[in-house]
Amino acid sequence: WVCNGLLRDWVSWQTNARFADRFASLVACLKTLSPDPLPLLPGEPTRLPQDSRDVPTLKLPYGEVPVVHASAGVQRVVSLCYVMVWAWHEHLMHSDIVRREPQRRLVLLVDEAEAHLHPRWQRAIVPGLMESIQELSSALTPQIHLATHSPMVMASAEPIFDDDTDAVHHLKLVDREVKLEELPFI
Repeated sequence: WVCNGLLRDWVSWQTNARFADRFASLVACLKTLSPDPLPLLPGEPTRLPQDSRDVPTLKLPYGEVPVVHASAGVQRVVSLCYVMVWAWHEHLMHSDIVRREPQRRLVLLVDEAEAHLHPRWQRAIVPGLMESIQELSSALTPQIHLATHSPMVMASAEPIFDDDTDAVHHLKLVDREVKLEELPFI
């Protein structure tokens, strides 16, 4: 196995005290990436008709909804949180096994961060990602590479953009070659 997958891991983390740290990280990540004013909060696992698996749920104003029935935007953010939490905790475990200090630099690549997200959610995605990484470990130094077509995602970086450490690049095709052009952040 590489991983057990979101459904199985989430339920395992939620119901097995051995994985309380992973579940706490997932809950924190979901909170930081939640759209205002509705936080994504885990509910109790449930069963669906003709499915033998326990399925995680989210508490929403109209009741608990299995994550497999959530909107595409919610599923995307839930998946992103899961992958970050799973990868970080796997890294910690493997670092312990080989008796090495865990890495403190984290590189996150996200393609089309805006996909399926409401514009209001797009306006909060970059600070939410930064905060989520800090929830994993305050000792982490993140490097985030986002590919986007959304001006809203770009605008979400405005409160945290630092000209000394951050950059905006544009990829364009020129004479059958891809050119990387650095742009000012406006």
